[in-house]
Amino acid sequence: MVRGTRVDPRLVLAWIGLVVIAGCAWLWPTLLAPNLLVVVPLAASTFASVRAVAYLSVAALVPAGWLLWTGSDDPAPVLITRIAAWTLIAALSLVLTRSRVRAEAAAQYSAALDPLTGLPNRRQLDDYLRYAMESRSSITAVLCVDLDGFKSVNDRLGHPIGDDVLVALASRMRDCLRSGDMVSRVGGDEFVIVCAAVRGLDEVSDVCARIVAEVARSVETRRGPVTLSATVGALVVRPGSGLTAREVVHDADLLLIGQKASGKGSYRLQMTG
Repeated sequence: MVRGTRVDPRLVLAWIGLVVIAGCAWLWPTLLAPNLLVVVPLAASTFASVRAVAYLSVAALVPAGWLLWTGSDDPAPVLITRIAAWTLIAALSLVLTRSRVRAEAAAQYSAALDPLTGLPNRRQLDDYLRYAMESRSSITAVLCVDLDGFKSVNDRLGHPIGDDVLVALASRMRDCLRSGDMVSRVGGDEFVIVCAAVRGLDEVSDVCARIVAEVARSVETRRGPVTLSATVGALVVRPGSGLTAREVVHDADLLLIGQKASGKGSYRLQMTG
């Protein structure tokens, strides 16, 4: 440093702090939001942008620091330091804002799913069923599915094996449906399926038969094969039925209960008047 010159210590401290922040952002951009990364990973493009800004900031701060150290009267160091500071602040704000938005979206998405099977839960089911029934020209089918004898699996083999069976059967039921249909888990071994815009009873009957057949196939587990059956109660709702979404699910569940009393491992199908 040139003898006799005075450098504002606040400016020197600001320069040092900016160099440290910029260097960390350049080398380890994940340090900007470590807690949010546990919830949802940030996009690679976001990290690339932060690294680019940090690199440019370091490139600008190095000569500015040299001018500060030599005590030059050139106002450029102050200007460069301020520009680098605002650029870094803007980059950090961008990353943290995008992280928060992504984390909130991920939390909302997770709240609408069953944690074991990954299927939509009852809240998402209600929303989808109301949406499907709003159509005045298409038929909607609601299927209530119960896994017969599932409680004995948990009692004999333990809950971890029971969970494996649930995940496998949930996947099979999902594969029985069209891309726009929904299967949701609403209880321990209870599922509700919504088929929107179906053509009629024959199409719904085919879906019920496929579900009964797929569930009846053995599931291989660590404790050996597990074989269950499924009973289905299906209600086909015409447009303008006047029923609410909850009433439709309730009526389909009554069909399920009635069918279980008559014979498990089968289905009962009915259309509203």
